[in-house]
Amino acid sequence: MKNISQIPNNFSSRFFSHFSHKNSLRILKVSFSIFLAAAFIVSGFFVPAANAAVDVSTMTLTAPIGGESWSGTQNITWTYSNNSSSGGPISILLSTNGGSYNNLVTGVDVASTSYSWNTTSMSEGTTYKIEVLDVATGLSDASPSYFTIDNTAPSIETYTLDNTIISPNGDGVKDTATIDLEFSEPVNADVNILNSSGAIVRDLYDSSGTVTNPLPKTWDGKNNSGDIVTDGVYTIQIVITDPAGNTTTDTSKTITVDNTTPTKDSITPAKDSHLSGLQQVFTFDFNDTNLAYL
Repeated sequence: MKNISQIPNNFSSRFFSHFSHKNSLRILKVSFSIFLAAAFIVSGFFVPAANAAVDVSTMTLTAPIGGESWSGTQNITWTYSNNSSSGGPISILLSTNGGSYNNLVTGVDVASTSYSWNTTSMSEGTTYKIEVLDVATGLSDASPSYFTIDNTAPSIETYTLDNTIISPNGDGVKDTATIDLEFSEPVNADVNILNSSGAIVRDLYDSSGTVTNPLPKTWDGKNNSGDIVTDGVYTIQIVITDPAGNTTTDTSKTITVDNTTPTKDSITPAKDSHLSGLQQVFTFDFNDTNLAYL
């Protein structure tokens, strides 16, 4: 057995150098393993397993979202996404004038993404919001702002026609007919002239936006091609539609076009007949029924 004095002087430095080298290799291996695992996770190697534990669900109301004016039957619509369950059934709730939400209907299949709602029993002049609620998951979404309901059709408040019979021959006498209208509310308005078959011969006016009291519209007896129409009776068709889609059509007034010069059928007494007395009555017969008006 060697005593301590026989141990080489450099033994201690060689021992600790060998020990440190082995530990450095172990540390390097552990560090590489951690780095490799992190790389797998970041690259998506373990993403399927991670996603299986995450529930990403959404419920979004797509109509009404506010600002609409609804009438009749309308569709409440939504989108739903839930990767861990089918979800539903859902409840549809209604808020009136900013009040609390109350059930409008329950037990609606969430996968249908639409519910047909008849609004005709709802009050007008009221503001509404809709909320859709998935009872199973607690997911919900509501109208961000208010919408209204209007089931009353617009009406024509004032309707005047200056000439019911015209002779558009350029003589300055009853060549045109002027139509003046006023409506009960802002509407999109169309005024057409129809022939006896109901076909449009003249698109007289299209509001291209809502109006209440448009300027008077004048018909000069011409069709859309700029030609004078044939003699006959023409119907004024007025169609008005409010922002909610309620429509009123009026065909109550007509215009008669008469460009035919009247002719004499007979004169009484006849030519060369003997006249006696101080006063004689002459009778003229013409073949134009509109003569009295023109």
